[in-house]
Amino acid sequence: MLGIEIPQPIPNKICLACDVCCHFPERDSFLSPFFTDEEIEWANSVSKQEAQFRPAPPSRGGQLVPIQEGIGYRCPFFDPETHFCAIYDNRPFDCRLYPYLLTLDPSSSGVWLGIDTKCPATDDPDMLENLISQAGQIWESAMCPDLIESVAKTPHLVGPHQPDVLPLFRLEELTGLLLSSKRLIPWRAPVNAFPESLSREKATTPKGQIGPIRPLRINDRAIVERYLKKKKPSLAAQSFALQFMAADLLSLVWCETEGFFCLFAFDNGTVYMPLPPLGTGDFRSLLPHCFGFMDRHNRDSEISRIQNLTFRDIHRDILVEFHIRPGYPEYVYRRKDLVELSGRKFHGRRSEWHAFARTSGIEYRPYKRSDEKEAVKLFDRWQAHGMRKTRDPMARKLLKDSRFYHLRALEKGELIGLTGRVIYLRGRMVGYTFGVPLNEETFVVALEVTDPKHRGVSAYIFREFSCELEGFRYINVMDDSGLPGLRRLKRSYHPCHLEPSFVLYRGWPRNLSQRTQRLGEKHL
Repeated sequence: MLGIEIPQPIPNKICLACDVCCHFPERDSFLSPFFTDEEIEWANSVSKQEAQFRPAPPSRGGQLVPIQEGIGYRCPFFDPETHFCAIYDNRPFDCRLYPYLLTLDPSSSGVWLGIDTKCPATDDPDMLENLISQAGQIWESAMCPDLIESVAKTPHLVGPHQPDVLPLFRLEELTGLLLSSKRLIPWRAPVNAFPESLSREKATTPKGQIGPIRPLRINDRAIVERYLKKKKPSLAAQSFALQFMAADLLSLVWCETEGFFCLFAFDNGTVYMPLPPLGTGDFRSLLPHCFGFMDRHNRDSEISRIQNLTFRDIHRDILVEFHIRPGYPEYVYRRKDLVELSGRKFHGRRSEWHAFARTSGIEYRPYKRSDEKEAVKLFDRWQAHGMRKTRDPMARKLLKDSRFYHLRALEKGELIGLTGRVIYLRGRMVGYTFGVPLNEETFVVALEVTDPKHRGVSAYIFREFSCELEGFRYINVMDDSGLPGLRRLKRSYHPCHLEPSFVLYRGWPRNLSQRTQRLGEKHL
C-alpha cells in the first residue's frame, strides 16, 4: 500500500450519512476506486469474504453489488446498514485520497490534483475552504518520489477528466514521468457518466458592453486599490504594484462596468484578463461581457481567459459553464518561522545566513533612487548567471522578461507602493529585494536579486527583511512558475500554506500545447 499520510478533514458524521461515497451508477463505473495488486491482497486478508475484482482497466475495483433499494450499485466492502467500511483501516489509496482525486486534464496531457464536488461536504463553503487549505499537504505528498514511482507503475490511479472536479494543482513531476515513459493513459469517460445538470452545453456569449477602456497609469493606483480593499486579496497578483510592474511588457487597459473594475492585458496581438473582475458581490453576470470583449480581439477565442481567480471566485455553476485550469500555487510562510529559522528543517537555511552574517563590511538599508545604477549592474550579473545555468525555454523567457519588472520596480517602486531593501558588501551592492503589503496579515516579497558569488546573501536578505515586517503574520513569495529549481528553493523554507489559483476559460484551448499554455499564462 502507498504509505502516505493523508488528512481527513471531513467529520465522521457527514461521511456516515452520505449516500454518494461507495455508491456508483453502473456496475463497471470508472468512479469506483482502483485497487493495486498489493491492496487487493490486503483487502482479501482482512475481509470476512474474499471479494471479486475486475481484472482489467478502466478499474480493478471490487465487483460492485446492486443496491437493494433504489438504483445503482455499491462497493462490496460497504455495509448498507451501518455505513461502515469492512476494510476501512486498509482501504486503498484511491479511497484514502477522496474527496481529493488525481485526474487528467481535459486534453489528457497532464495530471491534476482536484476536489470532487460530488462529495456532499463540498456544499458547505466553510468545509470546501478547509479542504482547499489542506490540499497543500496532499500536493506535498504528491511530490514525494515514492508516490510518483507508484503512480508511474500503476497509471490507472490517475482517473479521467471530470467536469465537476475542481482542479487545484498541476502535478508537473508526475506528468513528466508518465509522459516520458509513455504511460499517460488517455482516459475517456462515458458520455452518460454525469447527471444532466453537469453536462457542458456550448456557451454563447452575448455582445456585452465593456468600456470605455483607458490605459493603466500610475495615477490609477488609488482606484485599483479601492476595489482590491473590498476584495481582501489572497493572491500576490491581486495587487496594483505587481500588475503595474508588467506595464512595460504588456499593454494594460481597464474600465469600470456594472460596479466592477476590469483589467485587460494586450500581449502580442492577444488579450486576456490578468485578474477577475474586482468589486463587491457576484461578477458571474459580467463574465459573458468580458469574454465577448476578449473574443473580439483574439483571432482564436480559445485564448481568451481570466487568470488569478481564488477558490472564493469559483461558484458551482462556473464549473458547469466554463473550463477551469489550476494555476501555480503561491507559497505562504509564517513570518515567525522565517525570523527564527529554528529546528532541524531550517538547518541549511540557518547555516547559509550565518555564513554571510559573519562577513565583515555588510550594510543593509532601505533602497534609494541613488541605488538604481548599482542595482541594474547587479541584475545584469544575476540574469547572465541564470542564463548560463539553464537551457529550459520557459526559464529563459522568464529571465528575459523579468528585466521589465525589475527596472519598473527600481525606477517607480515607491510610487506604486513597493518597499525596497539593499545589501552592500564593502561598498558593492550584492543584493536587493522589494515587496508590498497584500492584506492586513500578509506581505508579498515580490523581487529578490543577489550576487551568486556570495554564499548566504539570499538567506540573509530574506531573513532581515522578514524581521522588519513585524506588523504581518505571513509572508507570500508568489509561485514557482513550474520551474523545478525554484520549486525546491521555495519548499526549502517550509511553507505553512499553499494558496491555489485558477485560470478560467470559456472553452478548453485544444490548439495550445501544455507548454505553450504555461508560457502564455505567466506574466508575473
